[in-house]
Amino acid sequence: MRRLAEKTLVLYIESPMDVSTLCKTIFLKKISLKQVFKQAIFGYALNDKLIIYTPLVPFSLRRYPVLNKIWMCLFRRYLGFLTWKWKVQNYILFICYPLAEELVGSLNEVLSCYDCCDELTDISGTLSGIVNEYELRLVKKVDLILTTTPVLAEKFRRLHNRILLIPNAADVEHFMQAVNCNLQCPDDLKNISKPIIGFVGAVQHWVDTPLLKEIAKLRPHWNFVIIGPVHNACSDLYMYKNLHFLGRKPYHALPAYLKHIQVGIVPFKQKKIVFAADPIKIYEYLASGLPVVSTPMPKLKDFLDLVRIAETPMEFVKQIEDALHDNSAEAIMKRVNFAKEHSWDKRVEQLVLALNKTLWETSEHK
Repeated sequence: MRRLAEKTLVLYIESPMDVSTLCKTIFLKKISLKQVFKQAIFGYALNDKLIIYTPLVPFSLRRYPVLNKIWMCLFRRYLGFLTWKWKVQNYILFICYPLAEELVGSLNEVLSCYDCCDELTDISGTLSGIVNEYELRLVKKVDLILTTTPVLAEKFRRLHNRILLIPNAADVEHFMQAVNCNLQCPDDLKNISKPIIGFVGAVQHWVDTPLLKEIAKLRPHWNFVIIGPVHNACSDLYMYKNLHFLGRKPYHALPAYLKHIQVGIVPFKQKKIVFAADPIKIYEYLASGLPVVSTPMPKLKDFLDLVRIAETPMEFVKQIEDALHDNSAEAIMKRVNFAKEHSWDKRVEQLVLALNKTLWETSEHK
């Protein structure tokens, strides 16, 4: 959306923030009260073409369909005010989360799209059924479905006749700093001895933490750094001295970390959400010149021979060992050149062409 805003006005609605999360954010001084007011009442202009708005809710409404329906009805009316305030006209509506399904067709949008980046129904408990129900209704209402992988595209094939496959990508110029710039080693990496194997991302339920523990045990002289928040309960990971949890880092700081890491890893479980995934981190690792080792997933066939695949802990260790010896200038440039062909700029070009085509087709039909 940041790239799309270089071409047209974008009003970006973030996921609702509940009061508990808001209080924690203010307490940690990650946001000021003035900024909260801006984001939650009127939205704020990141630049001339990109407006950010963050709705506030008393608590998460995802598990309460009736309350979500009431809130969405009120929110729909408030969106009318926001589009008036920011002079948003003749707009295209993108829906990224099925629970916002009720907005489609009620806002006088010229076109509606479901932007499906993940298998959202692969979540635990009753929420899976709720999301699936909303998604089925959403798919029947939108004009266009965008998916990141063939697995997701196939899922909707029998339900919709306009499906566009747009894979994920990387901010290539940003991550190429790890190759082209003399970036200082971050303080929290300085005392960690090499080789350093890195994972950048949230530790969620799809991350194979047992695999992480096993490879940490098999190679105690290697150091593994996890850059990102840890969401699931895995306190036993902290027992391993060669597993280092550095926490969430600012986006602008990531190239400096990747410059001083020798291998990027993607240790995912064999789950439905993973089979449909197109991990952005792989594109970012490659743009940083890093060799990559990953557990299997269908999408990896698109990365040619640039990603090593391993299933068992021993295979994973062997592939990392090979990757550690694959850092010639030629190998690095091969990875970077691949990433250049998978930038967000190229994805937006593809998206704009598809939107124009769909607008023409729907207007002809009407």
